[in-house]
Amino acid sequence: MSLRPKIVLLLSAVVLLYAVIDHGIQRATVSRRFLELEREEATRDVRRVVRAIEKEIEHLDARCAAWARWDDAYEFVRGGAEGFVASNLGPGAFDKHDVDFVFLCDRQGTVVWGGVQDPDTGAPSSLRELPEGTWSRSHPLIPDDEDDPHSGRPDAVSGVFLSSRGPAIVSARPLHRSAGDGATAGTVVLGRFLAADLRDRLAEQTQVAFDLWPLDGTPLPGPEAAIQDSVTASVTPVLRPEESTLRVYSTIADIQKAPGLMVRADVPREISARGATSVRYALVSTMAAGLLILLVLLGLMQRTVLSPIARLTTHAVEIGRTENFTRKLDMERGDEIGILSNEFDDMMVKLDASRKALATTAREAGMSEIATGILHNVGNVLNSVNVSASVISARLGEMSVEDLEKLTAVLVEQGEQLPRFLEQDPRGQHLTPFLSAVSDQLSEQRTGLLEEISSLSKGVEHIRELINAQQAYAVKSTLLEATSVPDFLEKALTLSAQAVHEDRTEIEVVRDFDGAPEVLTDQHKLLDVFVNLVQNARQAMADVESPRLVLRVAADGDDLRVEITDNGCGIPAENLVRVFHHGFTTRKDGHGFGLHAAANAATELGGSLSATSAGPGRGATFVLRLPLRAPAHAGSAT
Repeated sequence: MSLRPKIVLLLSAVVLLYAVIDHGIQRATVSRRFLELEREEATRDVRRVVRAIEKEIEHLDARCAAWARWDDAYEFVRGGAEGFVASNLGPGAFDKHDVDFVFLCDRQGTVVWGGVQDPDTGAPSSLRELPEGTWSRSHPLIPDDEDDPHSGRPDAVSGVFLSSRGPAIVSARPLHRSAGDGATAGTVVLGRFLAADLRDRLAEQTQVAFDLWPLDGTPLPGPEAAIQDSVTASVTPVLRPEESTLRVYSTIADIQKAPGLMVRADVPREISARGATSVRYALVSTMAAGLLILLVLLGLMQRTVLSPIARLTTHAVEIGRTENFTRKLDMERGDEIGILSNEFDDMMVKLDASRKALATTAREAGMSEIATGILHNVGNVLNSVNVSASVISARLGEMSVEDLEKLTAVLVEQGEQLPRFLEQDPRGQHLTPFLSAVSDQLSEQRTGLLEEISSLSKGVEHIRELINAQQAYAVKSTLLEATSVPDFLEKALTLSAQAVHEDRTEIEVVRDFDGAPEVLTDQHKLLDVFVNLVQNARQAMADVESPRLVLRVAADGDDLRVEITDNGCGIPAENLVRVFHHGFTTRKDGHGFGLHAAANAATELGGSLSATSAGPGRGATFVLRLPLRAPAHAGSAT
């Protein structure tokens, strides 16, 4: 993956991670705050409903207080004011006074006048809890009697009243004169049912949808029944959230200060919905801001980092492809990338100089290797030349020259007496046999010297042939040529045999060249490899009674495989790689140069050289692999 996609993925991951973390924080803080606000608002709503009902109770109590100071009502209960009912409690009086029931009782609890109006139909009705006869003094709507200060009852009663016709609000007060003088005449009771019209008005007034249930033992709906105990036991409103509505429950005490009504306010979850919308908007805003930042960063990085780096990368790849180290990037920048490009250009200049110096050094080293190879091969022949010269020197010292000198001195001494000396002197009579013996001995010594001189001449001729043969292949080929590998193996065999002054027939050579294809290669380097491998095989088989050399050439996939196998001294496993190291040898007179040079040449040919052996005394196989196809940039000749 290139640098640009990596940076895009990294920045995208950072933006996404930031958005996720920010969204989590928003949900944990903002959403929670909205939920708290929603709960607080719902609590205020249900309390507003409760307060509205309490306000209605206060208004009813204020109206009842006015009735309790009404002189006509006072006189009516005491038995006077006969026209009071007709004037004040006739048809339409309940609607006029905004009540649903009115009761006037005397001090003994007897109902002087009472009436109940159905809130839905307006028809007269009755209440079981408020009978038309006499009420007990313990009735909850009978206030304190001023003549009985120890009754412990309140002097006024107001609140929620649970009746058989449903919950109602009620107020009861003692009847007095408007002036406040005189004894209490009795009790006035005003009440109003919490019917649908009142509930609707309260809902419109509070802007809260609510519902009521009397806590008089009447079974409640399922959800309310399940939560009833929690609501009646709690001093604060109880919330039950649903998907789109938040239901809030509270209670209102009845006239006996016990929970009389369960109030439920239904509050739409608009605040939490707005909170969720705000959180979503914040997420979208964060993602949009992150995307904008991402695009800006990518644009800046593309201009300031990615494009220069891509240009530098393309420049480096082109240099690697063309090996033209003189090309310049010339990136005029004052930042780190500009410094990097300038240093890269300077490094290429230094690398070009180093390469040229290395090429010169390699050329000199190659010349040294050629000279070493020539000296290596010539040295093998000089051994035999040196032996022949030593033999000639020894035999020249053994020749019978002194006997001839003595004989010459005797003959010179006889002078004119030489005929007599030859005929009469006993020594002269032995002269002919002596000369014959000396002649035979000199003839034999001459034959031996001629043989040694002939051997010496052959050795010198071998040296000349080695030098000529080496010179014939010493010029490095600048082109790859179509080469028959078996032919160059034969040339290597010839050069190797001449180097050790042997006849090739002394070693059994087995050839397996069937179907060997030609390869495009450097013929000079190939010959160097083969000469060193064959020479190494000959040296390994020096002490073998029946030396045998096997040469195989065959195609192997995209390579040409050349095997040179001998039955010589073999190679220990730990030396199978070391044999190619410069200077490594197991021979006392070896230099450790031949196999190292062969391995280097194989690498330069684009191939490889390896060795295998079953162990000491079990021979060795050297495998040369050459590519059947030449590199695309190499030159060739056909």
